[in-house]
Amino acid sequence: MALLMPNGPHLGACLLATMNRYCCVPLDPRSPADALATTMRRMDAALVLTLHASKEADKAVTAAAKLGLTVVRLVTVAGRIGAPSLPQLPE
Repeated sequence: MALLMPNGPHLGACLLATMNRYCCVPLDPRSPADALATTMRRMDAALVLTLHASKEADKAVTAAAKLGLTVVRLVTVAGRIGAPSLPQLPE
């Protein structure tokens, strides 16, 4: 799983939530979309998590689209993050 968001509490929460069960690699949101796509391909990502309303989300969608990956855009409400539903990942 690729995780693309700026450093901060949301990144920490997502890392803790996903690393319990899956391999999660945080990516640098300052990277260009082509570099993100290359990293996602090399790590064999199955899913990309990013924040909904951010420039990073647009880059994540562009990079993931090149590889046919699913992108989950997390939303923030009153400082909390969440997603309507997450796809089932393989074990």
